[in-house]
Amino acid sequence: MPEAEDSHSLKVLLDQNVPRVVVGWLHEQRPGWQVVHVSEVGLYGKSDKEIYDWAQANGSLIITFDEDFADQRPCSKCHSESRCNRNEESKLPEF
Repeated sequence: MPEAEDSHSLKVLLDQNVPRVVVGWLHEQRPGWQVVHVSEVGLYGKSDKEIYDWAQANGSLIITFDEDFADQRPCSKCHSESRCNRNEESKLPEF
């Protein structure tokens, strides 16, 4: 029996710095995914926090090119509340 479309569908929200054409491309590549651009849900020009809050409320993963998007965690290296480059802080092992 096929499962309901929503039950295991990945929800994706594309940030404003991701070109809108990516929505169509992702629909073609992953037809089961629910992909929207911030401009489609009234979030274009909104703050990272507003976009993050919307994504959390809607169970969506955010795709962005913004390296410090909504990252307000304290940096373990500098022990401050300031934003830092998380790529520097947590290096993935090379395979």
